[in-house]
Amino acid sequence: FFATVVLVLIVAAYFVFTHAYLIANTVLLVGGFFLFLFLVKQYDFLLTLKEYERAVVFRFGRVNRVGGPGWTFLLPAIESFKIVDLRTQTIDVKPQTIITKDNVVVTVDAIIYLFVKKDNQSVINSVIEVDDYKKGSSQFVQATLRDVAGGLTLQELISDIGKLNDQLRKQLVQIATNWGVTVESVELQELII
Repeated sequence: FFATVVLVLIVAAYFVFTHAYLIANTVLLVGGFFLFLFLVKQYDFLLTLKEYERAVVFRFGRVNRVGGPGWTFLLPAIESFKIVDLRTQTIDVKPQTIITKDNVVVTVDAIIYLFVKKDNQSVINSVIEVDDYKKGSSQFVQATLRDVAGGLTLQELISDIGKLNDQLRKQLVQIATNWGVTVESVELQELII
């Protein structure tokens, strides 16, 4: 960078001393060069998105397009963006203390596997329909887990873990569809009595 600046200044000085009429052009050239460097540093003109990333581009706060993968050009100060990861997300649900129907205290830990679908509308919905689809999914499973497991006895809970997993997944799918998210699985990891 500094070598380029010094070279520009040397060329500018040569023109100043040898060609007086080129002073204005040199000043404009040097000023334009510094303005270009400032704009490139200040704003994101170009996004480079990996194969598993998409960017929802907003123009003046409204959804304009979905960019990616590859290069996506942005209009500085007019457009903003939010990057969405399309890979499968693993979300660890915090352990929940639940009192079963027969008054036994159990702690249940779960994990969620979900991903954003690749079509443009799903990518847009994952940004504009929900604040944070990962946090929303985790909190929904926590509440549903307490509700469903609290209505079962300990014996029913232990013997029907697969059924409980399916029920949690089906209920999460109902709300996650509007978010553009596909739920692969909801699994109970650990059951501590």
